[in-house]
Amino acid sequence: MYVVKQMLLNPNNWWRGLVRPLRWLWIYRGHAPQPPPWLWRIFIYLWRIMLLIALLDAAYVWTIWPDFDSLRRGPIPKSHFIQAYELEARFDDDMPRLKWQRIPAQSIPAFVKRAAIVGEDARFYSHNGIDTEAIADALDKNLSLHKWKYGGSTISQQTVKNLYFSSDRSLLRKWHELLFTLGMEHSLSKERILEIYLNIAEFGEGIFGIEAAAQHYYNTSAANLSERQAAELIATLPAPKKDNPTIHNKAFVRKANAIYRWIQPGAGTGD
Repeated sequence: MYVVKQMLLNPNNWWRGLVRPLRWLWIYRGHAPQPPPWLWRIFIYLWRIMLLIALLDAAYVWTIWPDFDSLRRGPIPKSHFIQAYELEARFDDDMPRLKWQRIPAQSIPAFVKRAAIVGEDARFYSHNGIDTEAIADALDKNLSLHKWKYGGSTISQQTVKNLYFSSDRSLLRKWHELLFTLGMEHSLSKERILEIYLNIAEFGEGIFGIEAAAQHYYNTSAANLSERQAAELIATLPAPKKDNPTIHNKAFVRKANAIYRWIQPGAGTGD
């Protein structure tokens, strides 16, 4: 407690406060009983195994690392989800044909982009790709419900997952998704990330991107969507097969109404 108090009262002594516990640990090590040799060997072996796994994973990530420079300037590529759907549809005639059409950022109305942020990632412009507050809120909700229902993924994380990964929820996939997200945030602007997300997000079975969704559900271009239509399209995320403008269940209508209110001029400004 004394060390913490000194660190708070005198910032110049912070480094001493950080080093002092290490000195205590070194002094304790000199007087503490030494562990049995077999236990020490197990510890060394485990450390070597962990280090080997980390090196192998780093090498693997290096081989699959995306070309973010091309993603920043080139055309928006087909996401992993789009490619997987195309492949599956080749062997299943009952699946709807793929609907996907790129649309540039300047053709997407501002209220559509705002709806996406309101509905999917309210702190999109303030985080670095990982929203720790959203993760904490999701954990609290999941613990209270005693089941895993809510996630804390940001638009950046969802973009990375759609582009490069599958729906697998393994810890290794989440780790790689985290690394890719930080890399993308470092290389791309927020506007570009949002543009890519709106072009590859899934809005229904075989329906990818805001342009295909607007044409499918409202028979119009994304550039001509109304604010209400934009709110309903964003409300389909992240479960478009269960919630979409053709179903209009209570949960969907409630979410669409909330998004619609927030994208009105002056909403959230206290006006």
